[in-house]
Amino acid sequence: MRDFVVVLSIIIFVFVGGYLIEMYLKNIENNLISKIEEIIEQIKVNDFNHIDKVKELFNELNKSKTIWHLVENHEEIDEIESELIRFLEVYQFGNKQESILSASEVIFRIKDMLKGEKLELANIL
Repeated sequence: MRDFVVVLSIIIFVFVGGYLIEMYLKNIENNLISKIEEIIEQIKVNDFNHIDKVKELFNELNKSKTIWHLVENHEEIDEIESELIRFLEVYQFGNKQESILSASEVIFRIKDMLKGEKLELANIL
């Protein structure tokens, strides 16, 4: 009986911890994606005068990377960072199509990375 309680406690701890991490990562994801979508809307009207927002987005990603490195694959984080650097470069040159494409790629990579962190049976097994 004592072993059962210990095992049950560990299982509950794992699921609660996983849920809390998932909610935290979802919050970061929503924040980053909403900022990227704001920038995309500005790009669509040929407004490339918000380089500070792009740099702020990059700084925010760097802040969240410290937490992401604890629970995520480092290669995926590096891919997001390199795509964000590419987006920053393209944005500075004022290339509308490439900027939108690169921003969409950043959104895709963030969503794809965090999809693996959801508490689903397929991700547990």
